[in-house]
Amino acid sequence: CGQPLRPGGGRRPTRPPGPFCCWANAQASSSTRNALSGKCCWGRYRSAISKVATSGAPPRILHSSDEAPYVVPKDWSPDGKQILAVINREDKTNQLGLISAADGSVRVLKTLDWRWPTARFSPDGRYALSGTDEKTLESWDLATGGLLKTLTGHDDSVLSVAYSPDGRYALSGSADRTVKRWEMKTGRMIGTLEGHGGPVIS
Repeated sequence: CGQPLRPGGGRRPTRPPGPFCCWANAQASSSTRNALSGKCCWGRYRSAISKVATSGAPPRILHSSDEAPYVVPKDWSPDGKQILAVINREDKTNQLGLISAADGSVRVLKTLDWRWPTARFSPDGRYALSGTDEKTLESWDLATGGLLKTLTGHDDSVLSVAYSPDGRYALSGSADRTVKRWEMKTGRMIGTLEGHGGPVIS
C-alpha cells in the first residue's frame, strides 16, 4: 500500500495508479475463535472485512463496500456480534462505525475530517472508547450510539486505548509520549506515565 497500516496507526496508505488491494489490519476474538481481516482497495475492487476461522475454514466476508477505499477493523465485541471499524470514504472522511457480524450493516458513531481513530470495546461490550488526533478520548454508549463523555488531558494525538479487565479504568497512549490512566465512571485522569522516547502505540 505504499505505507503499512498498523493497529491504532494514523498513516494513510499511498493510493496506487490502478486497481489494487492490500490487507490492512487484523483482530482476534477469544469468544468466537475467529479473527478479522480488513482489506483496502482501489479501482474496481471492493474493500471488505472478512471473518477467518482458526479452525481453517474458508474466510467469510462480513462487510464490503464500493464507497470506501478501505475498511479497517479495530476491535471485536466480547460476544462476537459487532465489529468496531474505521471506514475511510471516497470524500476523504473517516467514519467510526459498528458493523454487524450477522448481516454487515453499519451504524456510524462519528464522522471525522480525515482523523484516524483508534477504538476498543469495553469488557462487557456495552461501551466503546475512541481516540483521535483531536487529542481527546470519547466514551460511547453503544445501545444508543450516544457520546457519554469526552476525556481531555493529552497534548497530542491519541494513538491507542485499552480498558482494564473490569472496565472501571482505561489507558491511553499518545504522540505526546505519555500513557494516561482514566477513571471511566467520572472521566477523570488519575495518572500519567512518562519516559517514552517516542509516540506510544499498541
